[in-house]
Amino acid sequence: MTDRLLLDTCALIWLANGNPSLSKAAKDKIADSAVLCVSPVSAWEIAVKASKGKISLPCPAREWFDAVVKRYDIEVLRLGSDEMLAAAELPWIHRDPADRFIIATAQRRGLTVVTADSNFPKYSVETIC
Repeated sequence: MTDRLLLDTCALIWLANGNPSLSKAAKDKIADSAVLCVSPVSAWEIAVKASKGKISLPCPAREWFDAVVKRYDIEVLRLGSDEMLAAAELPWIHRDPADRFIIATAQRRGLTVVTADSNFPKYSVETIC
């Protein structure tokens, strides 16, 4: 059994939509995880993308996020000053602030991240894609 997994924003969207971009290996690890987590920054990122028309959701972003979290029994982690400061201290390999918060959270909590982003492993974060 995989201990705890942290979904990046795309992985959360792919899981919710049954998108084939989420690999069978990732789906198996998700199904086998003891705890499935998401950063609250993913809620923000999804709401921003929806408001800009970059993604289409069947309902308002808040409702969509809450329903997905409930459906998959996902723990929404707290994002505190420790993670925010750690994100600012990361090398500037990745410039996306949302991803930097997710990376810092994974590092601080020893989580494996479900992501297809090739920059995450450059931060010595274990990933599943």
